[in-house]
Amino acid sequence: MAGASGYAAAFVGVADVLTGASADAAYDAAYGTYYSSFVGMHNAANQRVAAEANIAAITQEKIHTNTIISMKRDQAAANAKVMAAVSGTEGQSVRDVAYQIDTNSSAAKSNVSRQTSQQIDQQLTAVYNSTSTMLSLDNPQVDSPSLLQGAISGISTVMSDKELMADLGDELGI
Repeated sequence: MAGASGYAAAFVGVADVLTGASADAAYDAAYGTYYSSFVGMHNAANQRVAAEANIAAITQEKIHTNTIISMKRDQAAANAKVMAAVSGTEGQSVRDVAYQIDTNSSAAKSNVSRQTSQQIDQQLTAVYNSTSTMLSLDNPQVDSPSLLQGAISGISTVMSDKELMADLGDELGI
């Protein structure tokens, strides 16, 4: 029985070599590796582009928010001056209100700057990670079995089994 299963394995190995099935399997394995590598690199590139676009959007949002804070500060300062003029108040109390308005707007801008910096750092981390992924997927290592190696392997299986060689010789009439 051991000779029969070895004979069957050798026959399948030789049949694979003759029909090119092992070459097709090797091609599919290599193509599949390159294809999955390409898809991974494409996804990582898309993530990088999205992170870079997010950085630009975050920066634009910071500029927009700071402009609104400055406009609100100017509006509050103007309102305070008008209210002081209407009520006939002047001097230190008006300057105190103006100082408080400036302090509040500076604190708001500082908070926006800190939040923006954190968001940009997160996006830069995403850019770094996607770039690292693209580099790791570039040029994947593929074991490329050759057709000659497959033939030698199939023939050596037959040649190394004396019982199988005898059975094969009997079958062929040698």
